[in-house]
Amino acid sequence: MGAFLVAKRGYKDLRIDKVKFLFQRFGMKNFDCLEFKDHIVLVWDKELSKDKHQINIDGHHLIVAGTPIYKGCSTLSESLHAILNDLRSNSWDYRNVRGSFAFLYSPDGSYLSLYMDQAGIFNVYFDLHHNVISTSFLATIFGLSENVELNRNALIEVLTTGRLIGPDTLVDNVNRVELHIHDQIGNINITKDKTLLSIGHENFKNLSEALEYEIESVDRFFKDTKSFANNQGVDTGISSGHDSRMILIYLLRNLKKQKIQLHTYWRKTKDTELDIAEKVAKAAELDLKCIPIKHHFEKSNEEMASNLEEALLYYDGHVRMHCYFTEEYNTREHRLKILDDKRLGMNGVGGEQYRNEWHMESNKWSLTYFIRYYLCYHLAGRCFTNKSEEENYFNYLEKKIRTRLDIEKGRNYITRLEMSQYCNEVYVPSLMGARTNAENKISHFVTPFVDRQLIQDSYKAIPYHGLSYFFQQSIIRKLNKKLADVISGYGYSFSSGEPFVEKLKYIIKEITPKNIYQNRLDKKFTSKGNEDFMKFMNEFLIIREGVELLRAYKLPIDEFKLTSRPDLMPVYISLSYLILYLKKVNKLV
Repeated sequence: MGAFLVAKRGYKDLRIDKVKFLFQRFGMKNFDCLEFKDHIVLVWDKELSKDKHQINIDGHHLIVAGTPIYKGCSTLSESLHAILNDLRSNSWDYRNVRGSFAFLYSPDGSYLSLYMDQAGIFNVYFDLHHNVISTSFLATIFGLSENVELNRNALIEVLTTGRLIGPDTLVDNVNRVELHIHDQIGNINITKDKTLLSIGHENFKNLSEALEYEIESVDRFFKDTKSFANNQGVDTGISSGHDSRMILIYLLRNLKKQKIQLHTYWRKTKDTELDIAEKVAKAAELDLKCIPIKHHFEKSNEEMASNLEEALLYYDGHVRMHCYFTEEYNTREHRLKILDDKRLGMNGVGGEQYRNEWHMESNKWSLTYFIRYYLCYHLAGRCFTNKSEEENYFNYLEKKIRTRLDIEKGRNYITRLEMSQYCNEVYVPSLMGARTNAENKISHFVTPFVDRQLIQDSYKAIPYHGLSYFFQQSIIRKLNKKLADVISGYGYSFSSGEPFVEKLKYIIKEITPKNIYQNRLDKKFTSKGNEDFMKFMNEFLIIREGVELLRAYKLPIDEFKLTSRPDLMPVYISLSYLILYLKKVNKLV
């Protein structure tokens, strides 16, 4: 990400050696130490970056982590100088920057101000006494002299939803900065653009006008980052869905083809996902990179132990769904092989904002249904074993949802606009934003669809989304029929559009009583059992050790029911390994 760590000048117990060792494990060896009136700041460069991540001009200091692409600049160094010039002349504007980032600015060495991408994707952490502030969760923990305690509700949230809404982290004494909550950390002010953080409104005359507006909005992002992308070379993944294809279409519209690299993940047995990725690459007339890996059940216990640790470090200790520590894809070594000579990564995370991903037919849902069923039960099953703790947990989750979406007390429903807000502003930062931050440690990385300007623009087209995927498929058809003609993972091409029978399924689900639908889901997964989990337990001692530690916390969760869910079973293993890791490095109380 580049990275920085800020220590309060009076904090004499900073564990600097542990922090340096951690960043070396991240692959980030080059750092600078800077001194300010109230703080000491350590700054690390990205592993593959040629540019320094801090500059000082006439006493004005700028310290950057992440990938800010400012005013169409082609390198990080150019962006840093352009940002610093505008800060010095009071002409800085968040609307001139693209990408995910956090940076510190000091005009004279006396005080620091914090600037962050207004989508809240790039993370900053701090302990509750403001002694240590860092863009790395693990570095914040390692920098503290005291040990940490695990946050019980956060553990349950990760296990039952696969994500973690801020400001909570998995430990009690470390928080994550949330722009809607925090205005400062100690005496470091957080600078925001309130207009950009607002929703914004637009009344389109018709569907065609809405489509043109959104197409142009995304195009502006790619035009603003074009010089940077052509200079760095772009790597992006291809799957069988909407979002990766939409990213590819915009890359082909804006970049030189030789600057684009496509990759997909290797499978032991070729499946539909890989087959479609190959067809998309062929239609785009691009090669498809696929690096073979060793399947997890073919690894020895020592190899699995190494993979778990490398993936934990890659994700900076974050346990999230689809960021599993058991998979070799989620390691620094694999990412380096994928990148090769490319220095800018992109993914399609956040593309849900261009479709009715939640298949919401009515204008509003019960907030109780949304929190209990949509967020938790549908994914984890009714897995709670203690009614009192279950109610306490849902009260904790509801409080965070109400705070984040500004849902006033006494109102028990969530609107379609608020569902879109949840998806863009809560879901992505609490889940797949972790991947953006992980990949930013190695090289530059941006997530176009969660750029705050695109998010704000996307809300204006909600009335035209239709029942499910109609709006986004219309964009894809309009921009590139050749790629739209390729079959998708849904069993049809985006050119032909979603069959009526598929839409009918969503309508039936909408009108089916929630308990009946949930009973069907529970029966489906329970009948399949947790065979894969038991295989992990039987094959790997390192996993058994971690699971025993997790079990010792006596969380109110039925292990069998949870590990019968394929999306959450690896989350359970990953969380158990995090506990084992923190215990081994003597950071747990």
